[in-house]
Amino acid sequence: MQKILQQTWQKQTEYYRSSSLLDWLSMLFIHIFIAWNGVQFIIFPAHFDYIIDLYSIIQNFNIIYETQYIFIPLYAFCLLTGLLIFVFLKNFMEIEFHLSFHKSKISFKDQFIQTINFSIPSFSHNFFILFVLATAYLVLLILYFLCISFEIHFNLDLSFIGKFTTYYFIFGVLFFNILTIDFILPETMKSKTYSESIENFYAYFKKNKLKFSFYYSFKICCISINMFLLLHFFYHFVPKSFIVLPLSIGVESSLMIIVTLFSGALISMLINAFIVQFLNVFCYCLFSVLFEDY
Repeated sequence: MQKILQQTWQKQTEYYRSSSLLDWLSMLFIHIFIAWNGVQFIIFPAHFDYIIDLYSIIQNFNIIYETQYIFIPLYAFCLLTGLLIFVFLKNFMEIEFHLSFHKSKISFKDQFIQTINFSIPSFSHNFFILFVLATAYLVLLILYFLCISFEIHFNLDLSFIGKFTTYYFIFGVLFFNILTIDFILPETMKSKTYSESIENFYAYFKKNKLKFSFYYSFKICCISINMFLLLHFFYHFVPKSFIVLPLSIGVESSLMIIVTLFSGALISMLINAFIVQFLNVFCYCLFSVLFEDY
């Protein structure tokens, strides 16, 4: 284990030494969108209150619900479209990072085609993962109600069940996406189909379960360190709620609020990119050391 980490550190040091200032800045920009940048909204959602006042967000949602409910489908469409664009941009940047790390270059057209070839099948597999998670969740619910019918009570309230449901589905899909970025994306970049990439990954996984356990245990540690450093940064260096949303008075102002929310998310991800960059490059070097035969 110590030898593997030493090799990883050496590989990362060599990578940074061979990188220019422009490469560093480019890598920082790429890390706004890639790796686990964005997980802070799930693990540490209260940090968003340091960027945009959460109370003003709640106020605006109440105003929209009470006075502009007819436009709610439009607002939902704008939010979903923004998230969809972000997912495609994230996959595009993941390919860019992979190429930058290996000092490779392809045309923008080929990179765009690779992004589409990876993104569209991954969406369908995300729905499949959601179905599997939902099935397991329904089994848990059936067992829970069965226990109640036999007068075996658990100290669970509605808020806990709601939080558990949200985190259960988000973390399930999130882990699947981290897995696909690590193992499926590099395979699709070798002109393989998505299904072929999954077959290769599964065959490799069966023979290297110990490596997988070590790698993802280490990656979870890196994510935890990232969240701790981000928490420390916001608590000590960022003034609380430096953006307060104005009250929504019409469709235009509501759409501007949505734009402001996305801007606030980008600010959070820009701040986090400084921390994520180092940890993610280290994980990527560890990946290349552990799975050099993949």
